Amino acid sequence: MTELTVTTLMTRALAAENLSDQDYRDIYTELRAKGSLDAFVKAVRSRYSKAWWCQYERGDFELTRAARQELRAAVGLPTLPLTVAEATAQVDADATVYQVGAAPSDRVILVSAALQMPLNLHVNSTLIANEDQVYKALVTPLTRPRTRAKRKAIHLYPETYERLAGLRREA
Repeated sequence: MTELTVTTLMTRALAAENLSDQDYRDIYTELRAKGSLDAFVKAVRSRYSKAWWCQYERGDFELTRAARQELRAAVGLPTLPLTVAEATAQVDADATVYQVGAAPSDRVILVSAALQMPLNLHVNSTLIANEDQVYKALVTPLTRPRTRAKRKAIHLYPETYERLAGLRREA
């Protein structure tokens, strides 16, 4: 049994955002003060147009996540970790999705299509993936159904007995 490499792409991405909208506005103002809007767009290597940044400057709308990443990179701050949507963007649209448990999920496991062997996953605290050459089912095999012992008396719940007794008295 060999242990496979497990890479954590992201964890608690939304909680990693440590700057407020005002902090981003201050970064934008500081960078914008150094020159024209055209120079700003080139300096941050923005994928957004000058018109888009002009609308942000006027306060017409809030920054997108990608624009926040651009501003962070421009001042040397670490980039934000991937969100679940970004991490799963490259997943095959025809992929199989499993859900374990009924509550809202807080973990996603991406398994490469190139991996063609049985896999043992342990996910209670940290994820451990083991390649198992001989597949061993973790589910016990089904046994024959149990037959109930024949009885000479009928056993009822007290509520059921009282309801039947009442019906018998009325009849």
